[in-house]
Amino acid sequence: MLPAGGNPIYYVEDLLGTSRVITTNTGVVCYDADFYPYGGERSYTNTCPQNYKFEGKERDTETGNDDFGARYYSNRFGRWLSGDWSAVPAPVPYANLSNPQTLNLYAMVSDDPESFADLDGHCCSIDDVLNAVDFVSGFINAAASNNGVAPRKDAAGDQTFASGQVAGDVATTIQGVGEVILGAGGELGGLALDATGAGALIGVPANVASAGAIAHGGAVAINSGKNLVEDAINAPAESRSSGPKANDAPGVTAGGQATDKYGNKRGPSGETQINKTSSNTREAARNKALKEGSGAVEHRNPEQGKHHFHPTTKKGKKQSSSTHHEYPD
Repeated sequence: MLPAGGNPIYYVEDLLGTSRVITTNTGVVCYDADFYPYGGERSYTNTCPQNYKFEGKERDTETGNDDFGARYYSNRFGRWLSGDWSAVPAPVPYANLSNPQTLNLYAMVSDDPESFADLDGHCCSIDDVLNAVDFVSGFINAAASNNGVAPRKDAAGDQTFASGQVAGDVATTIQGVGEVILGAGGELGGLALDATGAGALIGVPANVASAGAIAHGGAVAINSGKNLVEDAINAPAESRSSGPKANDAPGVTAGGQATDKYGNKRGPSGETQINKTSSNTREAARNKALKEGSGAVEHRNPEQGKHHFHPTTKKGKKQSSSTHHEYPD
């Protein structure tokens, strides 16, 4: 930031975008603060006062409220000063009926400010919440099925659920191997106790328990390993292919991947590879683009595909090879 008639100062943000440290152009820290989960400030050094604080939003010097664009937020109460709203009429804007926290239109990011950030005064994207639920569901299903307590579900093309299953398979593979190692150690300890005669009272039960751990761990590791192999076989083809040769393409990335003449990466089929997301509303698609850049630019009439947003650079230009965040007509 370049104050009028002054020297530049540099902001250091945390993962939510909150301004935590400011330095001068000589590297001297002139502002250092921690923030409570709902935005309360606890400053330690403040020799260059500024108003951009919680999640990088401007804080009103008179009221102490934060301007998020769509509405004002009170960090003292951890609540919005007006209810959430949507440009598209909806009974409960941005609500996810599977999560009761989203039904409160005055709540800050579903009452989970340590996990989510609000970009413009509207609730966190429903798609993000649903994707997180999908991933966790896949993880739990894989862990349960590998431990033999539930059947494994077919991801049916849901890549987020499938990714959760892969993570669950990896976790239970580690679990199974760990149980086998612990069980083997228990067996050795039990045998040592058995050899003393008097220690057999402890050694024999230890041998039985350890044998059970080895059997269970072995079964879990085998199931998990088998499912990991199936995960790899069933993965989308583009994740296993090296794609078209770079020397046959109009361009190439620094990492050696073929691109078209506009710098967009090419997929395995040779077609331009465009990363896409799908949202239920225009606002949700815009929020996704804002998370990836300094702003968002809208393509309402693209040559192909649906309406979508792109993230932009600080100068307002579309980021090259950026994701298409699509929304319905």
